[in-house]
Amino acid sequence: MMKKFNLKKFLIILCIVLAIIITISTSAYALYIRSNSFSGVVSSDEYYFESNLLTESGSTYELNSGTTKVSFEVYNYLDELRFSDEDIAVSVTTSKGNVDKTTLTLTGGSKDKEVITLSNLEDGQSYTVSVTGEAGFKKTLEATFVVRSSDKKIYKYIDTSNPAYILISVWSTNQSGDVVISFDGANIVPDKTWPSLIDFNIESTSINLSVEKYSSYVYRFFVKSSTDLSKISVKYNGNEVEEKTPS
Repeated sequence: MMKKFNLKKFLIILCIVLAIIITISTSAYALYIRSNSFSGVVSSDEYYFESNLLTESGSTYELNSGTTKVSFEVYNYLDELRFSDEDIAVSVTTSKGNVDKTTLTLTGGSKDKEVITLSNLEDGQSYTVSVTGEAGFKKTLEATFVVRSSDKKIYKYIDTSNPAYILISVWSTNQSGDVVISFDGANIVPDKTWPSLIDFNIESTSINLSVEKYSSYVYRFFVKSSTDLSKISVKYNGNEVEEKTPS
């Protein structure tokens, strides 16, 4: 006499078998990942190389005149629980000035941080610092530090590189005040599509500008080929300002 097939018992046994297979597979995969980790292969999820000031896209910071040094941090973590497992070899370069560390190591397995100081800064100069961290993966962080000039001046710059128009720039260092830009209206026409000239009265031949410290302003004008650039005037306190290329 044949025994009656017990579907419920069969399904229970099948579930137990599947659970055993999944457990064995998961354990094997975890062991594989672990062994690869020990062999020096670092996944992107385990690689953290950050800074409080430097970024991958490159950040820019303005420093007050008289500043001679600036410090920043590099570290191997995002928070208390996420840190790099492997040591990170770090190299530091700068376009100018001096850094107190050109190479260093962030120790893996726990949070680690180093402070780097850029020194010998001078007024009116800019310094670009790059740090590269490598531990299987490579990541470069960068920042530019601009030290403001200590002189108190307002300058002009007239760019004639394009034959169709000219750019009149007014820029300042540690100086603010009212500036008047005058021009030959017969041969120089303000570009009304330029953001700073949208509301400009096309009949006028001058622009009154309130200049702030450490700022720059640019205006575009269409010109005739016979334009006499000597008829363009930029005055501060009634005196023509010096022409200088913006830094």
